[in-house]
Amino acid sequence: MAYGLQTFKSDGSTVVLQNSAQSAVYGKFISLNNVGTGATRSTPIPTRPAYYYYYIDFPEYTGRTIVPIQLRPGLHEWNKGVGDGTSGSVNGVQYIRWFKNVYQPADYGVNNPDFYYETTGLYIFVK
Repeated sequence: MAYGLQTFKSDGSTVVLQNSAQSAVYGKFISLNNVGTGATRSTPIPTRPAYYYYYIDFPEYTGRTIVPIQLRPGLHEWNKGVGDGTSGSVNGVQYIRWFKNVYQPADYGVNNPDFYYETTGLYIFVK
């Protein structure tokens, strides 16, 4: 039995990538919004005290790799990291941090842009 990603070529043949290693990818969708719905914790942004960083912690994936991919635009800035024991984080536990972006469409005279969403969707892949 071969493990890995099987691809189909135009000539009808197939190729299996990583055929020597057992691996799997798990996908999960998370919807993030401007007020932190779904967050497991939050901390105030030091330079903007009225706003917060919101976090989703992933203790169930400690020791594995998570890769978030944003497929829907939104006014959010997000990144991933690993807890270091500060700001309520747990050492070694991966997290995603997001917050409502500093730049708003109205700052540029755009009142109802077609691309604006109050929520942002992230797909989380785990290996």
